[in-house]
Amino acid sequence: TIMSKRKLLQLVEGGHVNVIVTLLKNENAKISEKTMSYLVEQSQRVDSFREPILLRKELKPETAKRMFLWVSAALREYIIGHFSLDKRTVDDLIEQSVMVELERIADPKQTVHKKSGELAEILRQEGLVTPEMLLTALREGEVPLFVSMFSRLTELRDYLVMRLTFEPSGEGL
Repeated sequence: TIMSKRKLLQLVEGGHVNVIVTLLKNENAKISEKTMSYLVEQSQRVDSFREPILLRKELKPETAKRMFLWVSAALREYIIGHFSLDKRTVDDLIEQSVMVELERIADPKQTVHKKSGELAEILRQEGLVTPEMLLTALREGEVPLFVSMFSRLTELRDYLVMRLTFEPSGEGL
């Protein structure tokens, strides 16, 4: 049977993530395109949805491309191989992501980036910007703080650090 988007929303908001993951892993479950699109968007904040979504046969390449920007490097490689993305498409996706992030950084209303920069400067002055601290920031999902700390550690601009960070091959880093 096809589960409605409304029912899925109730499951997600009700903290029933495991139920949705089980549904996604069930190869016999039929999931509509609208519902799949909704779940892809939810996968930005619910990590456990990502891999099961990518393994669904209903997933369209265009929908998978949207996920490219927030999944792990291993899942990016899966998207590239399984959906036959060429290097130019991948570069375009990364450029798009960097531009969105740069707009957020440049927006004076975005106090998160300003606060991250201030915290990174304090940590740098205290000698606390270390590789371990950088990894901790990434593990905690604190990308703006990571970018600010890495920029201060390397004396590179935030823009370049963002490009290096989101490059799929990791060669720049």
